[in-house]
Amino acid sequence: MRPVLRGPAVASTLYGAALRNLLDVNVTAAGFVRAGGGYDDPWTRDAAINCRNAASLLAPEVARSTLLAVCEPGRRVVAQDNQWWDQIIWVIGAWQHVVVTGDTAFGATAYEIATASLEILDKERFDPTTGLYAGPALMQDGISGLPVVEGESSFVLDYPGTAELRCLSTNAVYVQALRCLTLLGGDPSYDRRADELAAAINRHLWHPSGTYGYFLGPDGLDLHQETAGLALAVEFGIAGPDRTRQIFANAHREPFGMVNVWPHFPRYDAQRPGRHNAICWPMVMGLWGSAAASAGEVELFGQTLEDLTRLFHGSNDELFELYNATTGAVDGGWQVGRQWESLPHQTWSATAYLRLIHESLFGLHFTPEGITVAPTVPEGLGDLQLTGLPYREARSTSPSPAPEPLPRCTSTAGQSPPYQPPSPVTTRSRSESNDHPKRAPRRHLVDARAHLRPSRAGPVLESAADQQTAPAQPSPERGPGHPCCPRGHPPPATDLGPDRRTHELLGCPPSDGRADGAGAERAARAVAGDRRHNHVLGRDRGDLAPQSRRGPDAHPRGPLTCGAVRCLRLDLGAGRADRADRGG
Repeated sequence: MRPVLRGPAVASTLYGAALRNLLDVNVTAAGFVRAGGGYDDPWTRDAAINCRNAASLLAPEVARSTLLAVCEPGRRVVAQDNQWWDQIIWVIGAWQHVVVTGDTAFGATAYEIATASLEILDKERFDPTTGLYAGPALMQDGISGLPVVEGESSFVLDYPGTAELRCLSTNAVYVQALRCLTLLGGDPSYDRRADELAAAINRHLWHPSGTYGYFLGPDGLDLHQETAGLALAVEFGIAGPDRTRQIFANAHREPFGMVNVWPHFPRYDAQRPGRHNAICWPMVMGLWGSAAASAGEVELFGQTLEDLTRLFHGSNDELFELYNATTGAVDGGWQVGRQWESLPHQTWSATAYLRLIHESLFGLHFTPEGITVAPTVPEGLGDLQLTGLPYREARSTSPSPAPEPLPRCTSTAGQSPPYQPPSPVTTRSRSESNDHPKRAPRRHLVDARAHLRPSRAGPVLESAADQQTAPAQPSPERGPGHPCCPRGHPPPATDLGPDRRTHELLGCPPSDGRADGAGAERAARAVAGDRRHNHVLGRDRGDLAPQSRRGPDAHPRGPLTCGAVRCLRLDLGAGRADRADRGG
């Protein structure tokens, strides 16, 4: 069963189109996700982004194969090709895969691959003078993304000095990759390095005008607006609250959305936009929308979602590679003297949209401890319901032994033991990447449905829990500032964990026989005053106090375990508290 988004016809249609793009059109016979139409290989950057965005959640086996397909056969290292500057993003995709799937065997392999790959990059690309990593920007493999005089080649590294640039987006990716390494392997030294790199970014790339520069080059700081870099600096917690406010206040948006780099370089203009310059890439727009949601910028998130909807719907619900920022037309942009094609069936266009729906709009965030729910719902969106979303492949109808525990992160107090990767795990070639150690058995299903209705009153969260289940106790290693979420979010709002029961979120009926006669039900509801990350699901009505996501009491009093959940409904309607039945 595939997820279904019910609501306005346009949203439902685009969600279905994005699912087909990812799961049908772009899964190859070899079992990996290709980059999209015209790109038959997965590519390291695209593979990591697509797995992080949606593939690890919706197609975990395919995602695993995709991540391994971009590694060197017979070597535990990311593929050593000529696009080296974005190799480290693989670590972020790998960590997300471990968190979403619970595949600890892959986590052990990923840690080895990640540390070996970083060792190479540290030796060859780290600049000790500035404390930054050298290389082009995340999206700029084409020379149209830089303010230089173009020649005949479109490849960025064919131009002198491009390998020595220190770019915002690339260094932001390194920060998050270092944090993910701590989460994967339990080594706090990577976290310290991430802090040092973030400080170097703020020291060298922040400008007093209230935004980050694009890159540090031989002529100093370039002040073009790089949307991907700004978004990642916000989402990865590099910018901090004050800089984040300035970034969103000062950012320039074109009529059809945020562009890759603004303004136009002198050789381009609105009639002939550069392919990697002032033009709309849905993947980059998705990063911007996710960053806005993570910062509680509801209106900006809603604008991005609307921009993507207009672009995709305007191209007959096909998800193209890039679009004209002033007309909304499908447009591949200009580079090295010619107009390029914007190719259809682009996987990262699809997964960018899916991530905005799952993780921003419906607010599902995956951590080692489970799932937190913190929706971001713009005004005027209408009623939306998402059902049938799989989580850890829950499909069975009978109990089974407990699965392996997920990796655990180290808390700020150092109370949580570091994750010890299982060993050994045999090396696999690309042709063997579909084979893997036996995974944890599937377990019970849980019925959970999210129903969103925009309202100025803020979100209302309702859950029906089995009274016979003992109340969950607060976890001593979790508190304000708990770092288990590598995106830097505040402590979780609603926790569906930590007993590691595999389940299907948003739409599967419970199957353990308790639903029809297990005892009295009680509901716990929390009404939040803020639109994001601030409502708490208590286990008793004494817990029903409004919480501020910035205050020290933002952490829930105890996690809600999957075994205690019969049905979950998120309802953002004012004063609404409908019971969600199994057949609802």
